Amino acid sequence: MSNINKNIPSSEQIRLIFKYTYVLYHKYRNSKTDQDFQNLVKACHELQRRFPFQLCEKILLEICNLIEKEYKSQCGLEKQMNQN
Repeated sequence: MSNINKNIPSSEQIRLIFKYTYVLYHKYRNSKTDQDFQNLVKACHELQRRFPFQLCEKILLEICNLIEKEYKSQCGLEKQMNQN
């Protein structure tokens, strides 16, 4: 098993972190509603509880940032924010 005190996941946990974070990204990448984003946040919290490692936290943060950027670019919000 891994050494949770040192925040080091085992090889199997690393494999599962990548697997489940990709599944999460694929599921929520086209989020458009508040409910979608609430579900994304809930799913992220569940994964972080399941895999309490820095690796998981960093991947989830980057995935959320990507989804947010994609949403803003699709809605034109990015251009509006840069103009103000």
